[in-house]
Amino acid sequence: MRREDFFIKKINEDKRLKVLYIEWFIIDEKLFLPAYYEAALIQDYYSKHSKLPKWNKKY
Repeated sequence: MRREDFFIKKINEDKRLKVLYIEWFIIDEKLFLPAYYEAALIQDYYSKHSKLPKWNKKY
C-alpha cells in the first residue's frame, strides 16, 4: 500500500484525528540498521506512554 493511501486510510478511520505529523530520520545504513532505530523509537514511546503506538503493534 502506498504511504499516501495508508495515511489517508488511518485519518479516515479515526474522526478525532485532526493532524498527522510525519518525521523522517536519515541514517547511514552502512553503520546503523534501520530496524534498530525503529525499535528504539518504539521503545522510547512505550517507556513514556506505557503502551505501544496505536498504529504499530508488531513489537
